[in-house]
Parts: sequence; C-alpha cells; structure tokens
Amino acid sequence: MKKRLATLLLAFMCIIILTSCQQTKATKLTYKPFSDDEQYLLSLTDNKILMYDLKNLPTDNKYTLTLTYEVYKDSKKIKDEIITQAYYDGSSKKDTKTETIGINITSDKIRCITATDSAFYTNKLDIDEDLSTCSQALLSNDVDLQPEKDVYLFYATTSTPIQDSLTDGTPVDENKINEIIKDNELHAFIKLKFEKN
Repeated sequence: MKKRLATLLLAFMCIIILTSCQQTKATKLTYKPFSDDEQYLLSLTDNKILMYDLKNLPTDNKYTLTLTYEVYKDSKKIKDEIITQAYYDGSSKKDTKTETIGINITSDKIRCITATDSAFYTNKLDIDEDLSTCSQALLSNDVDLQPEKDVYLFYATTSTPIQDSLTDGTPVDENKINEIIKDNELHAFIKLKFEKN
C-alpha cells in the first residue's frame, strides 16, 4: 500500500512539474503590418519599413539580441556587419517584456530603432549595395524565436525570381545559405539572432 501511494505521489509530482514547464511562453517575433493608407504613403518613397514586436522576452535570464546585415557575391560572404546589438542582464522586475524593432531600408542605408517601455535607441548602417534594384522579400508572419538560431527578416537579390528556397522567419543553416547563393548573384540578408548568455 505504501509503495502504491509513493508511486502515485511520484506520478503526480512529475505531472505537476511537466505541466508547469509547458506553461512557459515562447519568445515570439510578431510582424506589425501597416494600414493601407500607411502602405500607400510608404510606396511613394524609396523606403522599405519593417516593424516587429518581440514578445515574452525573459526578464530573469541574460540574453543578447543581434541584428546583422549580410551580403554574398559570387558565392562568397563579402559583408557581415552588426546593425544593432542589445544585451540584457536579467535584472528586470517584470516576468516578461515586449520590445519593438523598426527597420528602415533605403538605397544606401539601414536604420534601426529599438524601443522598450522605458527607452529607445537608434542605429544606422551605411551600405554600398543599392537594394532598390533588387527583388525583395520580408518576414510578415509570427515566429517563435529559438536561442542560437538565425531568423531572416529581409532578403534582397539581383537574381530573378527571388529564391523560394528561403522561407523568411525559419531558422536557416549554412547549407541552405550555400544553396541560395550558388547562382553568383548579389544576395543581401538582415537576420536576427536571440542568444541566451
């Protein structure tokens, strides 16, 4: 009888532990679409603007968010530059937090704004590539961020049509990138990496 009770108690404890572990919310990247009027006004400019919310960022862990610009030409990486990078030390009093990332892409620069409840900061990266002459794709769906996995937010190429082998928002490994860049055209990417420290 005591063995049955102990086994039953152990089973309940395992169920409680597994259930509480499953209730942890995933860190999510959410696309923020513009209204039709905003899209119309933006189409009159040479700007491409992307807006995302990073939801359920853990406040009890240390982590780094890195936004990077990569360029490949003739099947080789010729540029790998950080647009912005944010470090979090895990000292917030909230359970989770939300951060907004805005990316403005013009023919000769990429601007980024990152905003939280209490602050914002901006960065700018001058680029040599004229992305306005490229076919472009952007991430427009929600994605669960996985630590140490790159998520591609933007893709531009002189190759026509744009490679459908890259699904923006899905983690991509080096083999997939090599498959995409094998045509020796210009390929430019903006990617986000979420790393737990």
